[in-house]
Order: sequence, then structure tokens, then C-alpha cells
Amino acid sequence: MLYYVISLLSQIYVDGPILTAVQDAHLYPDSKYFVDMSLKVDPVTTLKNFYELGDSVQKRDVLQKFIDAHFDPPGSELIESYPEDWVPFPASFLKIEDYHLRRWALHLHRIWRDLCRRVKEDVRDHQELFSLLYVPHPFVIPGGRFREFYYWDSYWILKGLLFSEMFDTAKGMIRNLAYMVDHHGFVPNGGRVYYLLRSQPPLLTPMVYEYYLATGDLEFVQEVLPLLEKEYEFWETHRSQIYHDPETKKELFSYFQYRVNMKTPRPESYREDMELVKDLETDDERHLMWSNVASAAETGWDFSTRWFAQSGPAMHDMKSIRTTSIVPVDLNAFVCVNARILGSFYEIAGRPDKVHAYQRRYERAKLEMKELHWNETDGIWYDYDIEFGTHSNTYYVSNAAPLYAKCYDDEDDVTPRKVYAYLEREGVLSFTKGLPTSLAMGSEQQWDKENAWPPMVHMVIEGFRTTGDPFLMKVAENMATSWLTLSYRSFIQTHAMFEKYNVSAKTEECSAGSGGEYEVQTGFGWTNGVILDLLDKTSVVLVPSSQPSSPVHRVARTDTNPKPPIGRPLSRPRSATAVSAPSQPGRPPMTNRGRVSTHGADTRVSRKTDVKTRASTSLAGERPPLPGAPNPLLTSRSRATSKSSTALPRSHSKTNVRRTSAHPPTQRRASRSPSGPATATAASIIMMACRGHEQVISNLDRSLKQVNAVVRTLQTRGINEALAEAIETGDTALLSEVIRKINANPKLWTISLCSRIASHLRKVLSERNEVYVDAGLEALQTIVSSFGDLLRQTAVTNPSDIGVNVAAEERQVRCIKCIEALREIRINQPFLERRMCPDRRLKFNALMEIFDNKIETL
Repeated sequence: MLYYVISLLSQIYVDGPILTAVQDAHLYPDSKYFVDMSLKVDPVTTLKNFYELGDSVQKRDVLQKFIDAHFDPPGSELIESYPEDWVPFPASFLKIEDYHLRRWALHLHRIWRDLCRRVKEDVRDHQELFSLLYVPHPFVIPGGRFREFYYWDSYWILKGLLFSEMFDTAKGMIRNLAYMVDHHGFVPNGGRVYYLLRSQPPLLTPMVYEYYLATGDLEFVQEVLPLLEKEYEFWETHRSQIYHDPETKKELFSYFQYRVNMKTPRPESYREDMELVKDLETDDERHLMWSNVASAAETGWDFSTRWFAQSGPAMHDMKSIRTTSIVPVDLNAFVCVNARILGSFYEIAGRPDKVHAYQRRYERAKLEMKELHWNETDGIWYDYDIEFGTHSNTYYVSNAAPLYAKCYDDEDDVTPRKVYAYLEREGVLSFTKGLPTSLAMGSEQQWDKENAWPPMVHMVIEGFRTTGDPFLMKVAENMATSWLTLSYRSFIQTHAMFEKYNVSAKTEECSAGSGGEYEVQTGFGWTNGVILDLLDKTSVVLVPSSQPSSPVHRVARTDTNPKPPIGRPLSRPRSATAVSAPSQPGRPPMTNRGRVSTHGADTRVSRKTDVKTRASTSLAGERPPLPGAPNPLLTSRSRATSKSSTALPRSHSKTNVRRTSAHPPTQRRASRSPSGPATATAASIIMMACRGHEQVISNLDRSLKQVNAVVRTLQTRGINEALAEAIETGDTALLSEVIRKINANPKLWTISLCSRIASHLRKVLSERNEVYVDAGLEALQTIVSSFGDLLRQTAVTNPSDIGVNVAAEERQVRCIKCIEALREIRINQPFLERRMCPDRRLKFNALMEIFDNKIETL
């Protein structure tokens, strides 16, 4: 049934007369706009009505009228969704030492709410009317023109969600991608019918791995494991080729390519693809061009000179695109780490046959990486050109992807240093605004030009950080600090997060990137995820503006606990018991590559660690255990933890009583030793500070429990009970969040809610926090604008008219109480507006005028 529906939709959105007519007529500025519209009637009726118009559809007004009658605007099939696991202040953010960076992180954390979407049930029930593919769980979109989920964006979004402790949202996003595999055989490029022709870099298995490390949810791993294997088989069946020995013709190993068979333009970029083939004469030439273009879109790098001719008159020209002749180094690195993780997962599941099978695949993938991609002369991996049988020995940031995936021998400590030397020779480490994606900066393609892409920067940083080499870990620390500082400055200047950034030295401030088929997009899902993940792993302190602009960074947490992004041992989930600091007894010994011994480690996992534990948890690790090797998860034993404390020096003891002396007081003070009363004062101050710190932690712990209690109430007993509980806590931040939740759903508002919220609005409006004030102003607007007339009419009703109608009497009491609360706000207007910025003051005054006109005329 689903196949039949997709087939019908393809005639509307992928290849058909309506698509051709609309795109040729340039009805909409962006080719993607039309293919994101939803149908008002079924595809068969729509096509029938279109054919009945005959040649008249060539007239623009006739065509526009037809589209308006048969299609709804884009976005109507998606609704904003408030993530139920979102809390105002995740406990994990306590580890961010710099105040400004912590505020920034909280802002990015709030953006998750703005980017969270859910597919309407109508799409599930009537898939034949929508180009949007149904998925059952809420998800985070990238932002901007990208209204649906995107495959490889989701990996970095998930990393940010995990640091935000939004485990349920992260799990739901993984379930959505697994749902795609279950229903379509693979994960498409994005959540649209027209994306079912191609995928994107295979990162679903690493996503599950990251989620497991954060939660220890083995049951979920085993649940999705068959679908992870199904996706791996898709790449093995449809995207792999056999490499034969050039002399003996013996099969040596498999290699993977992005290879999409396409005989039409990409629907979402129809006009651009048609323009590209206008000078081609035969269908075969056009089909080859479109296949190479779609294959490049599958890489995620759409577009880059990486896929174009590297020499000759057509060098770096889009019309020379030849993606299917390139064996990408990053794709083969991703497949390599997929095999390694799947082997480890199957070891957990107790499937030795599968373990051995994926161990062989992993070893073959390492062989492919070494034989086909590694260039010993340059000390780097390159894409391989199968047409010419040579390396594409040009710098692209993807050359370092195997370092991130750890697709080289475990004992090899030399290769990472060679990779660093290569990047230094190419001069890319000298850029002060990030790591350029390529050096083809004269290109107009967005994956060249002067752009740095956050996921690529993140991969290189994490690749170095997780080597265990102290020098390279320091390099990673400096790169992370630089990227965080520059991104923060850009945010302060532009109040936006971009999908890509400009690395040119010609511009003074940090600006958005450029180039490509569309304007730079803001939001932005994977950028936010990268920043939050780096804040999780790097300790940065910003320099005050009066000092030099370079950031100051302390010894990063990474120096003692390297943690590979997709190569950490399965025995150390994020929420497991924290590892002690290096100077403390009981710390597992470090190996020569920065590994932490897991012998005897406690593998019990609890998602509900307290604030202290979460704030001090430091993650350690290396790659996942090799399939076939002893799995620490299966052999570990509980570690007996011992608490060690260092007593403060006692400044007054029985043997250190101040003795009388004949010296004058001044002489006695001068002759005191440093260990006398002065030390006693210092010790007492330290003890008081410790007690104060414990009190702060206790208060934070209590606040966190209150937040979680309100969230649970909201999920189980509804908004009214959640509001009552928030009011009872007396926490303005918590109350503001509940009000925001109510504001997001206007249908929740009632006279009763108006009365209860109005009684506390003055407190919310008097806060300095702009988010709280905005929530209060929006609630005030709803009360005075939407309920003002009703409040007035109900309040002035003659009691004799009510009679014995108890409900009406109670409603009148609530209205009068609400009006009294509003009058109190009106009386305090001068005080409240002084605390607001001009824009909010203007809005507040306008609302008070509405109150005067609608209600205060009583």
C-alpha cells in the first residue's frame, strides 16, 4: 500500500507534468517551495483535473489558479511541538565555567524548543496528500528553508540534545530514522517523498552509539539493532563495489561510493538542474549529469569542487561534475566505524556469529582505507579517482575524517601526527576564523569558497582530541577554544547561529558563509549541536573586552579524559558514576594512548544522577572494543569506591596555645609564625566557603527537583495542576516556563486560568530576565485582548440574575479577582515600565490602554 502511495505522489512531486509546468513558469522564487506544498485532493483527481485544462495551463494565471485550488502552502503539515523533556537549566551546564558561555549555552538550549516539530496525524492517515513523510515522534529541524528532518544534520543535533539532557527527544529522533529504515529500507536524505531517491552519510549507527553512551539504555540498543544492520546492508548492496588487484584480478576488498541513478532533475532544485544541462544534446548525457548531481547531494557536500574536474579547461566547473568516479574517503571511514560499532553491539547481544562477521568487515574496511586512500608521501588520506586510478591529492577537510572515525590500527601513534603535519603544511591551521572546507576559495560553491562548516570543524577537533597524544590534544583544545570564541562573537554581533561561517581574513567580524543554491540559513540545528558538544568537552574562559581578543583557556577536561566521538568504550555511558580527578586516589591508570583502563569499572547506569555528580562527571574512553575482544561491558565488576578527604590544617591545638611574652604587642605580632592565627583565619574562611558551596549545590538540587516535579505533573495531570505546582514553589523562572507553555497553545486559556495567572503577572513583569517579561506580556495580551470583554460582562452581571447557578457565581468571582489583579498591575505601571526596554515598554503601555478601554470603564 505504501509503495502504491509513494508511486502516486512521485507523479506529482518527483517527475510529472504539474511539476514541470510549475517550475518552468517560475511561479515561486525557490524551487523547493512547490514540492513542499500539500494536496487538497488525492493525486489521481489532481492529475485528472490538470489534464482537463489542456494547453490553457501554459497561461501563468490559469496555472496559478489551478495550484491555489489544489494545493496548500508549505508547512501546514508540520506543527510546533514543545519537547516534554526540556527543562530551563540542565544540570550538565554547571560544568561550563564561564558565565557568558553558560548564558550562551542556555540560549542555544532554548532554541531546541523553537526548532522542535511534530508531523500531524493527518499525514499518517492521508499520506497520499503530502510530500512530507510521516514519522511518529517529534524531531528537531535544522531551521530556515529546511522544514523537515535531515539525515546527517540529525547526528550533530543529537549530540547537542544529549548535553541538554533531552534524552527522550534524542531517542525519538533515532526512532524516526529507524522508522524510515523499516518502511523504506534506508534513511533518505530528508523527510520528503522526493528525497527517497538518495540517502546521506550513514550516521544512524553512531547516533545510537552516542545515545547509549549518554544513557546506558541497552534495551533500546537491542531493539533497534536489526534496523541498524538493515541500513548497513543497504549501503553494502546499493553503494559498494569490489576492488580487484590490478595484476591478478583477485578480489581484495569492497569500497563505497555515493551513487544515485537519476534520470530527472532534483525536484527541490529543478530549475538549477535544468539550467545545468541546457547545452547537452542527448538524454544519456543529461541522465549522467543528473545522476552525478544527485550523487553529490547524497554526500551532504552539495556542492564542492571536490566532485568536479581537478585539471584541464573544465577545472572546478560545475558542468564537469563526476561524483560517481570518486571514492570518498569520509564515506568509507563512516562505513568502517559502522562495522566496528555493530560488532560491539552484537557482542552485547550475545551473537558471536555476527561479531565475527562484522570484525571481518571492519578489518577489510581498514585495509581499504590503507590501500586505496592513504598517501604515505603526504601523510594523509585522499579521495580515490577510480577513472584515472590516482589519488585526488587536493586538500579538503574530509581528508581527516578517518582520524575522527579511528579507522586505522589501534597501536598506530604515528598516523595522527602525520595528519597534523599535513594540515600544517597546507596552511589551514593558520586560519584564525576556523578550518576552511577547501582551498578553492575562488569557487562559488558553498562547500568551498571561504566557508567553514561546524560539523567538519568538529570532526577535526574531536579527531585530534581523542588520539591520547598530549600534543595533539592541546592542538584540539586550542582549535575548540578558537572556534567557540569566534562563534560566540558572531552570535553577539548578529544574534543568530548560521549553518556555515566565513573564514576570510579580509572581513573583521565573524560573518556568515555564502555561496551555493540558496541564501545562508539561520537556526541552526547542527551548529548549535556542535557548540554544545564542544562546551561539554572543553573548558574555556573568555577574556574581558578590555584585554586582547584571544581567548584564555584553562587545561581542558579533555587533557585527562579523551573521549572519541564515535569510538568510546561501551562500558562508559555519560551518566555512569563520575571518574575521579587525576590527582585523586582510585583513578584508573592511563595507557600510552590516553585510554582509561576499564578493568573492574562499575557499569551500572542511572539517568537520574544528582547535580553534584552531573557537574563533576568526566567522560573517558577510546574506541569501541574490537569485535571478538573481551567486552568490558560483559566482564566488568563493581568498583568499591573510597572517599578520601584531606583535613584542613588545625591552626589552634593544645600544643599550639599562644604563649605570654614580655615583648610589646607589635613585636609579638611580628614574631608570629605563618602557621599561627593567620592560618587559622584562612582555614575558617575556606571552611565557610565550602559550606557556602554545599548550600548553593543544595539549592540547585532543590530547584532541579522542583522543575522535574512540575514537568512530571504537566505530563501526567495537565496544565492546571502544573501551574498550581509552579505557583506553590514561588520560583518565577518555573512559573514563566509554564506560562510560556500555555501561551504556545491558545486553546488552553480559560477564565479560570486568566484569574490564576493574572494574580502573579506583576511579579513576572517586574523581573529583569527578558524571557520572563516576554512570557508575562504575551499572557497579559491574551487576557486583556481575548478575554477583556468577557471579563467585563461577567463581572457586571447582576447577582440576582445568577440565582442559584453556583458555576456562574464562581465564574463571576474569578472575573472580579482577575480584574483586581489587572488593576494592581495598572497601578504599578510606572514602576514596571522603568524596568523594561523601549520595545517592551511600548507593548506594555499599549496593553494597559486596552485594559483602560475594555475593562477599567466599569
